[in-house]
Amino acid sequence: MAFTSTHPRDAWRPSSMTIDEFQDAITDACRNYYDESSRSGLYDKTRVLAVYWEMDEGSGLGNQARRVRDLFQGSYGYDVELLAIPMHDPNPDATISFNIGRLLDGLKEGDLAIFYYIGRGDQGGFQEMRAQIIDPSPADVLILLDCRVTPGSDIGHRKELLAASAFDETTESGLSSFTNALIEQLQHAIEKRQIISTAQLYNRLATRHLATRTLGRAKLLSC
Repeated sequence: MAFTSTHPRDAWRPSSMTIDEFQDAITDACRNYYDESSRSGLYDKTRVLAVYWEMDEGSGLGNQARRVRDLFQGSYGYDVELLAIPMHDPNPDATISFNIGRLLDGLKEGDLAIFYYIGRGDQGGFQEMRAQIIDPSPADVLILLDCRVTPGSDIGHRKELLAASAFDETTESGLSSFTNALIEQLQHAIEKRQIISTAQLYNRLATRHLATRTLGRAKLLSC
């Protein structure tokens, strides 16, 4: 193969990028994806459902879910419900579906629902549930999944999903976990009296993840 100015010898090699350059690039990408009409004001009503598995109490995941509840309830003043899926639940998917239905019941355009889940990875069941129950809702919905997630169909209008990782990757744990990063960034935002969009939250989580892996420490973002 001949190498040219448009196809140099090292074209296959990923170019190096600093954390600040990465943040600038992902900010531009988010700005291009989200139009200027994306909502940035306050909602009329906000509800939160945080879900974990009863069997995960010993591993600390229950405490993580309670931290999320305490953040949204105490710092943001949202109406929050915590659901522990029983250890011997014969149909946990039905339990989650029922409670998501309750979360969305009566919400309208101008309202926000937040669904947080931590635990075993999704093998496609949640994406089907999302398409059937969440996508048709007139409310804005933010889905936060601290687990591995399989790709799904196109998500509904004004519905956003942030997940710890793809299904074929390993999720982080401890101080580098998705939930720890989420709580850190949302607490930082409320302390700075900032209203952040999903795009800004994703930007901060992604840049924090890169900083943690590259520098061995977290980086708080204020922009």
